[in-house]
Amino acid sequence: MVSIGFLFLISPTVEMWKRHVYSEVPKAMAPTWLRHWVRIADLVLLAAIITAVVGSSQMSSGANANMDSIRTMRRVSAVLSLVVVVITLLGAVYTHFHFSLRVRPTLIIVAISLVCLVIAAYRLAQVVDTTSAAVRSRPMFWVLQITMEVVALGIILAININDEFPAGQPSSPYDTPANEPLQAQYPLYEVRSEQQYKPVQV
Repeated sequence: MVSIGFLFLISPTVEMWKRHVYSEVPKAMAPTWLRHWVRIADLVLLAAIITAVVGSSQMSSGANANMDSIRTMRRVSAVLSLVVVVITLLGAVYTHFHFSLRVRPTLIIVAISLVCLVIAAYRLAQVVDTTSAAVRSRPMFWVLQITMEVVALGIILAININDEFPAGQPSSPYDTPANEPLQAQYPLYEVRSEQQYKPVQV
């Protein structure tokens, strides 16, 4: 289970990215694709966890295990996790500049994503190059996986997620009624519904 520990660090990072965007971008301008990506990322990570666990359980079952099947599942798990990390990292950078988001939360997301990227790349190298003594050495494992997992976990534990990423919290400035953008567009009218407006006495 040590080899898949970092997969449980990716999901909160994706969630922090979503909260970061929706805490600073007005609802009328917030990208709907981000919510879809969060759902897809959760499913992809679940698939990565399942394939890694099944591969590990088959390997521990003994000599009758199908090594080709085990290698395939471990490669699939490594590739899926790497894809999620890369998209999250690039997406966080893109939304930061596109929506002019705050720097500190973006740096937190980027830092965790970069650490997870190191782990994901190392895991992929392990399952692709099974003959390299350097890749499979114990010092490399402790530095590129265990230490990186501790760093990522330390960053997550060191911050107050509700303060840094307040989307969905009562204090969020954009937790307003859905018809507020319409009222802003038509200041001389009282919004009764999305199609009906009542003149306001000035």
